[in-house]
Amino acid sequence: MKVKRKILSSGFLNFIQAMVIIVIILQIVLARAEEVNSSTATSGTIVRLDPRLDQLIPQGAVLEKVAEGFTWVEGPVWNREGGYLLFSEIPSNSVLMWKEGEGVSLYLKPSGYTGSAPFKGKEPGSNGLLYDSSGRLVLCEHGDRRVSRLEKNGTKTTLADRYEGKRLNSPNDAVYKSNGFFTLQILLSDYQRHPTIQLRSFRFKAFTDFQPTENSRYLPKT
Repeated sequence: MKVKRKILSSGFLNFIQAMVIIVIILQIVLARAEEVNSSTATSGTIVRLDPRLDQLIPQGAVLEKVAEGFTWVEGPVWNREGGYLLFSEIPSNSVLMWKEGEGVSLYLKPSGYTGSAPFKGKEPGSNGLLYDSSGRLVLCEHGDRRVSRLEKNGTKTTLADRYEGKRLNSPNDAVYKSNGFFTLQILLSDYQRHPTIQLRSFRFKAFTDFQPTENSRYLPKT
């Protein structure tokens, strides 16, 4: 009788130990699932101050993290035809591509500095990205101090690099207008960002209107 009780007691303890192990494993699995979900969890809140925003961003839309682990990214632009996102990774002088189900891959390198000498500043790559009416990628390039267009054959065409004969400082962002011009934001560049530039061309930030086939039209100080 004592032996039987001992066997039952031993079996019960084994059962309890097994259950404890199962509970621990489940906790680990759940914790891992929460970590995975947190990487794609919603972040922040979309504040709608004007109902017209619903025409651009539908109700129920959320902010979602799709990729991480970069040093410094800027200039996201969506390619509707290809169904992918492009963005600049400035320190690595690259444009990266993200696509659903495929993740992140290299799209273009170099993106903003094409010189043969090593770039000594902190911002060699492109910043703002946009598409023109023909679907060609346009890049605001810090390192080469210009706005360029990536042609279908892979070559680049300089759209703007000077104003009144002076080199642009640091093209940052741009947007196309319905009349074919694009408005360009030019930032101040300093010695730390561009050690090769001894003197800035312009000592102010500005928004400039350019037409790709002509010189700049105006340069209001801001």
